[in-house]
Amino acid sequence: MINLFINKNVDLQNCLSIKYLIDKYSIKKIVIDNELEIYEYILKNQILYNYNIIVEELNKDLLERLTIINYCNNVILLNIAKLDKILDYSYVKNYNIKIIDYNYENIEIINNIIPILNEDNKIYKIIPQEKKREIGIVGNDTDEKNKLLQKLLFNDIQAILIDENKDNLLEYKMIIDLDNKINNEELIMNKTIIIKNKKGNDKIKTKYTIDINDDSIGILSLFTIKNYQQMINTIYKNYDENEQEQIKEYIEKRVDNMMKEMELRDKIGFIMIRHVCDERTNNYWIENYRSVRKYYSNKIIIIDDNSNYNYIKMDEEEEKKIYNCEIIQSEHKGRGEILGYYYYYKYRFFEKAVIIHDSVFMNKKIDFDQFGDIRFIWHFTANWFDKTTENKLLSNIEQGQELEKYYEKENRVLINGCFGVQSVITYKFLYELEEKYKFLNLLDIIDNRNERMNFERIFALMCINERDILISKPSIYGVIHEYLRFGYPYEEYLEDKKENRLLDKDIIKVWTGR
Repeated sequence: MINLFINKNVDLQNCLSIKYLIDKYSIKKIVIDNELEIYEYILKNQILYNYNIIVEELNKDLLERLTIINYCNNVILLNIAKLDKILDYSYVKNYNIKIIDYNYENIEIINNIIPILNEDNKIYKIIPQEKKREIGIVGNDTDEKNKLLQKLLFNDIQAILIDENKDNLLEYKMIIDLDNKINNEELIMNKTIIIKNKKGNDKIKTKYTIDINDDSIGILSLFTIKNYQQMINTIYKNYDENEQEQIKEYIEKRVDNMMKEMELRDKIGFIMIRHVCDERTNNYWIENYRSVRKYYSNKIIIIDDNSNYNYIKMDEEEEKKIYNCEIIQSEHKGRGEILGYYYYYKYRFFEKAVIIHDSVFMNKKIDFDQFGDIRFIWHFTANWFDKTTENKLLSNIEQGQELEKYYEKENRVLINGCFGVQSVITYKFLYELEEKYKFLNLLDIIDNRNERMNFERIFALMCINERDILISKPSIYGVIHEYLRFGYPYEEYLEDKKENRLLDKDIIKVWTGR
């Protein structure tokens, strides 16, 4: 779920297309009296780890509060206020919060200070005219460029040969494009004078460029730079009036791209159960994170189950690159796999979750969305079920007697266990399970390894009883004992990975008795 917080005094009609965004995407609008109410909402169970958009005036106090509650990863702030000075808002660089300006009048200010959301959402830079150099010359013909350069220098016009792929074209008052291959859009927003070769085949000519024959480029360049302000006023006479709608469309498109990205990430995410007890097991969660990030940008939730923090270490540079990831320190120690389901139920991080151990590593990109509302990652056969040992958990859930039928000889063929209680599961189905069986009450009972293993069976029985497709298709990768050698160690995994011996595996599991 994506939530949008908006002050009741904000006129939606003056905020460009916020209503359009609400209508288009799965957004819950939350109307607030003032920004202080935001903090009451976001601390609620099913708000804290959602993606949340705050439509508010950009101010330091707001950013400070969001940072204090470690909320940076989940919030996008849409600034709607008119900004007056760059310096007054330069503090935003100190906060790791994504901000998009939603007031097109700020275009020349906001782009100097606000970090971009992602690489796809290009941000325009506006450079003051007084800070620009004179002329930049672009073209592939070295002789032609040098000839023009010498002519300009001879007439005391400062010019330089530049490479459009390496140099910042925005630093120049005028660009002479001898090959007609420069994308004009950002230069035009900077009111750069662009002179193009008329004989070229330019598909992106606009009313803001000057097209001239190559033998006249030198003369025009001399005239233009000596009458610079007059030329700017002539070329861009009606720019501000004509281009406001274009700028609005640009901002709308940028926010639209942001929403698409948020909606995609909100759809599915990863929950990793972590327990670090020594240097060796510290490597597991790091390798898990790396492997997920290799193929997915989706949110990762790490549930830490009573780790020894003396061993939790990560390379400082690599740690800086961690993104879209939350770590929850569980207050329920030693409960293991059930914690993934408990916190998913409590916080509803996303619509579908891939719940795995820290000792599981992605080896290919897997389309988890294809597996419906529940599918185990691996399973094990009914031979491992034993009602005597599992009865304690069975008797402590509601409707437990309904599951006892699966222990009868004729029904055992229908069941399989969920190895490690690792699954792909939707929130909707998890909610359905909890409403019927109240199985999260087992959190108070599962306090040792044997009960954690018993939970693999009980969880599977609940799922099978509600979704009979699990009888014929219990898991994605089949019987765990047939998929990998049981007990496969981390060190051997590293060696096999190095030697490319795992190319036939989509996902890898290693073992350590913890």
